[in-house]
Amino acid sequence: MPRSTQRQVAHGLLVVDGKILVLRRAPGRPSGGRWDIPGGAVAPGGSAARAVERRFHEETGLRVRADAELIRQPGSEAETVIYLVRPAGPTEPVTLGPESDASAWIPPAGVFSGDVVPYVPLAVAAFQRRPGRR
Repeated sequence: MPRSTQRQVAHGLLVVDGKILVLRRAPGRPSGGRWDIPGGAVAPGGSAARAVERRFHEETGLRVRADAELIRQPGSEAETVIYLVRPAGPTEPVTLGPESDASAWIPPAGVFSGDVVPYVPLAVAAFQRRPGRR
């Protein structure tokens, strides 16, 4: 598949013991007050997988490794790429960066009823369709 020339953002879905790590975006930030999964912009010409690993650490203090691409969604301003990520170290404590004001580990069903950014339920649904979910 050819690489997109559109600006990209990459996010990571971390599932540990059946729960997903979500962050509430701080007021005054994009998506402020809504729950999201860690991630951010991909540098031009950069790797979305490496960007999600870097941004995950910056936003949570946790080290992860990008595993499988779950979804790739074009948008009017940027293409969103979401990876299933695996822990590459301890998963606690979560140390928030300035872009978020809270974190939570929630069951997957929680993303379908809460105030979350639109691509999070899409990513969880893609994860739930994966064979073996691991």
